[in-house]
Amino acid sequence: MPQISVVIITKNEALNIADCILSARKVSNDIIVVDSGSTDATVQLAKDQYATIQSISWAGYGAARNTGALLASNEWILSLDADERITDELAADILSINFDQANIVYGFKRLNFFGKKKIRHGALRHDRVFRIYNRQHAHWNLVPVHERLVGEGIRHNTLQSYAEHYGIRNEAHYLQKKTGYAFLCALKYKQEKRRFIAALRLLSPAFNFIKAYIFQLGFLDKRIGFIVARINAYYTSRKYHQLYIMLQAEKKLSRQPGFLRSSFKWISSLLS
Repeated sequence: MPQISVVIITKNEALNIADCILSARKVSNDIIVVDSGSTDATVQLAKDQYATIQSISWAGYGAARNTGALLASNEWILSLDADERITDELAADILSINFDQANIVYGFKRLNFFGKKKIRHGALRHDRVFRIYNRQHAHWNLVPVHERLVGEGIRHNTLQSYAEHYGIRNEAHYLQKKTGYAFLCALKYKQEKRRFIAALRLLSPAFNFIKAYIFQLGFLDKRIGFIVARINAYYTSRKYHQLYIMLQAEKKLSRQPGFLRSSFKWISSLLS
């Protein structure tokens, strides 16, 4: 086994965690599960697989991944979500990495599934994540969503094999996930001080649907391709709508007298 540890972040992943850990064993025996308050059997199932368990209060995806990395026995980290699986081909690629080049962050493609059916076309056909890194040279940033590895002087390299990603159980599950991500993405945009542009809210959803369903051949996946393209278009529309609401609320607050503003912020901090 190479000197690499696996960090898996979880919340209510009883359906996934055992299979995820079993796949992670292909590359490491040091597996850390960072759990943020699961109320199902996730923690017990992870213990049954002899993983190290760390319970945390949720402070974001990047913070959870960084917590797990600090607990690892090795400097090299493979960060996984519970709905991902390391294939034999990807395991072989990971085992062949030159771990002497500590400034390289390695990525891999993901083969996405809708239920048990492979998604072979559309936007999800081009999914790629960077998850293998040396914790002395890179760490996760703390944005609300779409966190990424950052560090001075790091370089990126993509492995040729795939992980399997069982991130969509059904249409309702995918819609729920994308609705949550839309809010977090809007929050990220607000933190980045992005302006709301009405044209993006109107045009981007249609453009993304046409791109995914027509030009990226999503229609070849038939009904599933249409569902994925439609929900992704909805996600795009909703994130800009949420950003608009957040910016309008901030603008309204800025017009209030100073005492009311400070009182509002104090009450908000107590409720957060």
